[in-house]
Amino acid sequence: MRADGSSKFSKQNRWGYFPAGSLGWIVSGEPFWNQPLGMNFFKLRASYGVTGNNGIGLYDTYGSYSTGSRYNNNTSVTLGTMPNYDLRWESTEQLDIGFDASFFNNRLRVAADYYNKLTRDLLFDVTLPDITGYSTATSNVGKVKFYGVDFELSSRNIAGKNFEWTTDFTYSYNMNRVIELNDNGISQNRINGIVLGDGTQFGGIAEGERLGAFYGYLVSHILETQQMADDALYDALSRGFRRSDRLNSSSNPALTGRKDIGDYEWINRPGSTKNTNGEEIINAEDQFLLGYVTPHSTGGMTNAFTYKNFSLSISLDYAFGHHIYNALQMRYFMATFGNANYNLVYDVMDTWKQPGDQTKYARFTINDPDWGNRNYSRNSNIFAQKGDYVCLRDVRLSYSLPVKWIGKAGIKSAVISVAGNTLHYFTEVDGVSPEAVTRGGLYSFVDTYDTEYNPYPPARKILLGLKLGF
Repeated sequence: MRADGSSKFSKQNRWGYFPAGSLGWIVSGEPFWNQPLGMNFFKLRASYGVTGNNGIGLYDTYGSYSTGSRYNNNTSVTLGTMPNYDLRWESTEQLDIGFDASFFNNRLRVAADYYNKLTRDLLFDVTLPDITGYSTATSNVGKVKFYGVDFELSSRNIAGKNFEWTTDFTYSYNMNRVIELNDNGISQNRINGIVLGDGTQFGGIAEGERLGAFYGYLVSHILETQQMADDALYDALSRGFRRSDRLNSSSNPALTGRKDIGDYEWINRPGSTKNTNGEEIINAEDQFLLGYVTPHSTGGMTNAFTYKNFSLSISLDYAFGHHIYNALQMRYFMATFGNANYNLVYDVMDTWKQPGDQTKYARFTINDPDWGNRNYSRNSNIFAQKGDYVCLRDVRLSYSLPVKWIGKAGIKSAVISVAGNTLHYFTEVDGVSPEAVTRGGLYSFVDTYDTEYNPYPPARKILLGLKLGF
């Protein structure tokens, strides 16, 4: 390679060089190429670059105070945003390596890429101790690695006189890993983790772990008998309601933690806090990994068919390897009638009613958050659903009218078509589209609930068309 970016192959047009940092080599243009396996074209590509992210708010650097609170009948000034004069831009360096290939006189085309992206000085809101007077502070916290592959395939499966069939397929695998965090004395330098009674932590963000994890309670079993309810672990979130006496902690605080027949018994996490008698209890520490909010695999496939004047196109897309928290479905079971703005679902008919019922749903209680034992008022694996889906995204059927039918009217071409968009999801998500998540950032908690209780799915469309050419 010469200093100006050219090479000894430049005159043959076999190399392509771009000042932005990418380089391509058409290997199939070299004299030694003899089309192995019917490969008539082969090109190698590589690129490298560094970019910056200056997404730092003004007050993230300088800090701020807030007014409006009153103290002793006087206006007061309180701490708002903590200053951080050492904030720096995020910087991302990325390497891409790929190839393009064609086989059998371009009947089959393949493209593949591998990328490795390292982001340094990641901007992140770190939780601070209460004694600081601030809740969080924006800081540069370390390194995160993003890596994956992209694959594309295009094929002319059949190319006959009256019939043609082509296929386009794409697949992307994307993964991330936290490489380094600022040293804080905690194992894996974990940030915003849940602290267990034995001093260890889980959750949050930690070195060696993937971003986008979310946590909740895991069901052990449903309490089938009164003896099982009496022997159940103390549950700090339970209101202590029992149908036998119709009492709960709102009438007697001492009943907090009590369980009833038909309630869930939750799995206790090893190392979590015990009571003063050394007995295991259920509290906020007893949570487990429920899933990751971002899919590791996405892509799509389109098949196009042509027979004489008829054309048919069918497109699918998919996403695999992630979970969503179906909080909207959960709220149907909570039955909080104080809001009175949503209905129940038929799944409520499948809740536990008597010993021996084979169901994943605990007993149903009116106003579970306030009167019941919060079987449905906490994040748990009951409503953490696989977000995987395959969507029948687009289907289009068209017919080109023969010229002899329309020529006398001065029309050169006429195409009649019917098309459908977002026709069906193949998914395990209940009640809503698996794409209808309404809150949470890209690598934070994502669920199907919003403030209006109505995350509408993408509209299903059926379109009729007529295209004329004169």
